[in-house]
Amino acid sequence: GGTQHTGVFWFFAFPVTAFFLFGKREGLWWMVILLLSGGVVWDLAAMEVMSIAYDGVEIRQLLVAVAVVAVGIYAYQNSREQLAIEFRASSQELHSEKVRADVIVQHIREGIVATDAQGKVTFMNSAAESLLGWKAVELRGKSFITAVPMLDETDAALATENRPLHHALSTAKSVTRVANYRRKDGTAIPISATAEPIVVDGKVVGGIAVLGLCAWDFFRDNGYLASRYKKYLEGEDRKKNAARWAAVGDLS
Repeated sequence: GGTQHTGVFWFFAFPVTAFFLFGKREGLWWMVILLLSGGVVWDLAAMEVMSIAYDGVEIRQLLVAVAVVAVGIYAYQNSREQLAIEFRASSQELHSEKVRADVIVQHIREGIVATDAQGKVTFMNSAAESLLGWKAVELRGKSFITAVPMLDETDAALATENRPLHHALSTAKSVTRVANYRRKDGTAIPISATAEPIVVDGKVVGGIAVLGLCAWDFFRDNGYLASRYKKYLEGEDRKKNAARWAAVGDLS
């Protein structure tokens, strides 16, 4: 029985060991065996078949206490398993949502460029790659404003403070502007760009630039950009772009 019957406390180590070493199901079976064995010892002691250091009341209280501890540990492990199952289900759902969102973004006709708060590219969809001539992997981590210049009518690069993305990141306000952008191959293409800030808890954490070719009616009112767009198309597959250029007309 140990010093002053303290040996009884070793019984409480059994449910902890059984459940955490063998798991919920196996631990439960080991506890059933322990309680049945304790009951048998209690009966044998009551019938004076064997002698133990504890009386019947102590044995009964011990078995009840161990059973309560076992139920508590079982409930704890069961809740952990349920949380793990819910976490896996949530992770799978989030992954599926991310895949669907990526597919949708990649199939949007407008170019989408996402940056961090410093204007460094974190994402580009395929439409943006086609418009700018850059692959997403080539621009990722680089300053979008530096890598893809916006040009004025003299083909000079606009100052950083005049760029829509810089305005969105610095003022937390959206802005739209139409201008030529220099592609990777050096050609210029007229693009309508809308920059939006990404604001979380009142702080700008990034930006999104939505890029699209100018509408046909805009070209009709702007001969300069029309001429730039014509040069851009001349560098592309003429047969592929014939229908698009027919709508613009020879405005240069």
